[in-house]
Amino acid sequence: MFSKEEIERIKRETGLPELAASYGYAMDEKASCRTSLVMRHHGNKIIVATGEDGHGIFFDVYGSASGSVIDFVMWQEGVNFGGACQILSERITGYDPTKILLANSLFVPAMLRIRTQADVLKQAL
Repeated sequence: MFSKEEIERIKRETGLPELAASYGYAMDEKASCRTSLVMRHHGNKIIVATGEDGHGIFFDVYGSASGSVIDFVMWQEGVNFGGACQILSERITGYDPTKILLANSLFVPAMLRIRTQADVLKQAL
C-alpha cells in the first residue's frame, strides 16, 4: 500500500506529457495551446493540462478516461490503483530530474516561459 506522501511524490515527479509520450502519444502542435496539450496515438486523443493542485491531468476526448498520472497508467495498462502506483514508482527510481522539470514547465504561465511548449516537449523526449 502506498502512503499519501508516496502518492503525492508520484504525481509530483511524473510529468504527464512525458509519460503519455512514453506510451506512444505525440503532441499535436496545431491543436495545442499555451494552457493545454493535445496528444494523439492510434486514433486516441487526449488533452493534458495542469490541475488546480499543480499536478498533471488528462482526459480522453473520445472516451471517459480522465485524471492524474496514476489514472493514465490504470487506463493504459489495465491495472488497479496499486499496480499503477507501483509502475510509476519504478519509473521514478533513477528518474532524470531535468526531464521532470522540463515536462512540468509546460504549464508555467506564458509570461514566465521562455520556450514554447513544443520546444520543451521535444527536449524532454
